[in-house]
Amino acid sequence: MPELIRYLMKTNFTTLALLSALLMAFTAQAQTTYLITSNKSWSGNSMPLSCVNCTITISSGVTLTIDKDVACQNCTFNGGSISMNNQTLTLQTNGGLKTYFNNTGFTINGSGKIVGSAPIVITGSIFTFNNTASFISQKQIDLSGSKLYFNNNSNYMATGGPVNLSNNSYIIAGDGTATGTAYVFINGPTLNINDNSAIVLVSDKNYYFNWSNYNGNGHSYSTSPNSLNCGAGHSNACATPYVYGAASITSGGLVSFNSLPVTITDFSAGLLNNHTVAISWITQQESNSASFTIERSADGSQWTTVGTVAAKGNSSIASKYVFTDNKPVDGVNEYRLKMTDLDGSFTYSSVRAIHNTVPANISIFPNPTHDYVNISLGQSSSATAVRLMNANGQLLQERIIARGTTGMVSLPVQKYAAGMYLVQIANADGSSQNSALIINGK
Repeated sequence: MPELIRYLMKTNFTTLALLSALLMAFTAQAQTTYLITSNKSWSGNSMPLSCVNCTITISSGVTLTIDKDVACQNCTFNGGSISMNNQTLTLQTNGGLKTYFNNTGFTINGSGKIVGSAPIVITGSIFTFNNTASFISQKQIDLSGSKLYFNNNSNYMATGGPVNLSNNSYIIAGDGTATGTAYVFINGPTLNINDNSAIVLVSDKNYYFNWSNYNGNGHSYSTSPNSLNCGAGHSNACATPYVYGAASITSGGLVSFNSLPVTITDFSAGLLNNHTVAISWITQQESNSASFTIERSADGSQWTTVGTVAAKGNSSIASKYVFTDNKPVDGVNEYRLKMTDLDGSFTYSSVRAIHNTVPANISIFPNPTHDYVNISLGQSSSATAVRLMNANGQLLQERIIARGTTGMVSLPVQKYAAGMYLVQIANADGSSQNSALIINGK
């Protein structure tokens, strides 16, 4: 009898352990879905800062703002836009599962960072890194029909891999500015560049670093040592294993190309109160430049010409240009400049994105201004803060607003240089809207 009891107890414990293991496995695979249908912040949408097995689906024209440091394990992001300023998004894995981005626009500003300790698949998406933002991939990363833009002093660093580019995917380091030092650093993993994909280095301040050969459509190519765009007559000394722009690392090998016909600084776009978009840029120098074509896209793939501005041609002094798009589409508007030389050759600038969602009950005036700007909050405002930022997203002023406050907020702007700035209205639900403010100086 005691033997029978022990047998039954052993059997029950074994069965219980099996059931417990199955339950844990099921729980580990269960997905939690978040549907984002209006502009929200991560914390304002009651999403956990450590999100496990999450599917985040963002409606077209809607932006999810990551306003806290977030860890996401086995996550999938679908559609819409994501914005992040100075925060870190850590992508984690359990059981080797991948993180997916599908048809998503992602803008990372300030010192924002994506750290990929999980395998990552990016499909039909555009990631834009500004200021000193960075992307660190520690596992395999697959880009298909996608573009990663690294502007200003941002960078991409791969410490694990392989790194796979296919279906016309591009990693672009540099935005044509005089001071931008964006770079691509491949430290160990295998790089595979297929079909018409490439890594593009826009100017001589942008570089690619890789001790190893890379594979292009099944062929092995060495980029080290090389004497392209370096040495006598160039701003950089030749140093293994660096490749300097203007150049492309393509599926057919290393290719040099002419640098931009102009050197651009302060390329920005901002939404005005009447739902038009002001686009401005400054050239520090021009050499045989013919024109600037302003192109707009709602999805980062199909581009439409919205206007053309004649260039100065040849100039060694700063020249400012302004263009207004009077009919932006509802939702996300992406802008780029097609810079055409006198001989017909051309190249593109980096991309700037604007969300056309200025609330009807908020107005900003005068605009342009040189001394004060007034922000009218209207009735039943849900604003919690009014912020003034420069074109790089740096916070200059902030006024905290009591919920439900009506009336007007005035901000002094006399001390700021002429140019385009952003007024951001932060709402109680975690959403925010940016409007362009032009300061023209006295």
